[in-house]
Amino acid sequence: MTTNDLDFINIGVVCEGQTETDFIKQLNKNYFNKINISLKPVGINDKQKNIGGNVSIARIVDFLHKHSNMYPMLTTFIDFYRLKNKGNKKVSELEEEIKNEFYKDNKYRNKILIPYIQMHETEALWFSDINAIIQVKNANKKQKEDLSKIIEKYKNPEDINDSYETAPSKRLENIFCDYSKVIDGKEISNKISINIFIEKCPRFSKWVNEISNLQKK
Repeated sequence: MTTNDLDFINIGVVCEGQTETDFIKQLNKNYFNKINISLKPVGINDKQKNIGGNVSIARIVDFLHKHSNMYPMLTTFIDFYRLKNKGNKKVSELEEEIKNEFYKDNKYRNKILIPYIQMHETEALWFSDINAIIQVKNANKKQKEDLSKIIEKYKNPEDINDSYETAPSKRLENIFCDYSKVIDGKEISNKISINIFIEKCPRFSKWVNEISNLQKK
């Protein structure tokens, strides 16, 4: 069976900001559309505006329920470090909580849901290829060294975070005083192959594979 023989699948993606929306659109263009899958990013408030990280499990589930009639399949793309009231729960536990809360009402049992929380935030993916960051920001020697030190310290980009103040986006803002989360983030991600993200980021890779496998069901 070729790609042309596959039915086109639309999947609603609950995400929280412009950075995530832009990245989802990039995934469509460079990866998912080629296998007849289209991710439809939807903001987590009714006006589809960035809510500034005011995200909780309850709000995510409520939003998924409200949009379940629009899409036969749903997923999420939410940053871990901005998630409210997560306590000491692991990211896998939080994803399981989203799924359990979503399916509590039997009327949603026929829906396919793949909960995904990005570890620790979307900008972690940019560290899959620091050359893209260097090119976009025209980094000087010191800035290149700072970027290299970060990726040398961690096993993979998804591990980059020591505290609230050292999330990947905060690190980029500290290295580049003029770093723009939306503008620079979009340009950086566009310079990195999706295959690099998949190779370097195991949790992200697992999510992409789960979505891709929906074509086999």
